[in-house]
Amino acid sequence: SLQNLQLQNNKIGDSGAQYLADGLKVNKTLTYLHLAQNQIGDTGAKHLADALTLNKSLTYLDIGTNKIGDNGAQQIAEGLKVNKVNYIVIHSLEADSDTFTDVLY
Repeated sequence: SLQNLQLQNNKIGDSGAQYLADGLKVNKTLTYLHLAQNQIGDTGAKHLADALTLNKSLTYLDIGTNKIGDNGAQQIAEGLKVNKVNYIVIHSLEADSDTFTDVLY
């Protein structure tokens, strides 16, 4: 069973993030997901956030260097509140750097 998925720099965009999120909602084994440099925006972030509220296995998430703005970042942060992710990489997003901090702390 798949535990580590590295999809960085694949330009999956929002539609790819949606398909991936659909899989994450039911996945029980994936612990590491690397999605940096994929042109994911707020729409894709919303799909990922929805998946984070249901997925209980993911512990590492890298969404750095994507087009996620304040709205998408806030959605992801809300999804992280009920998830077991304990390490997230969020560098070089379009979101204000305080967006995650304000929601998570």
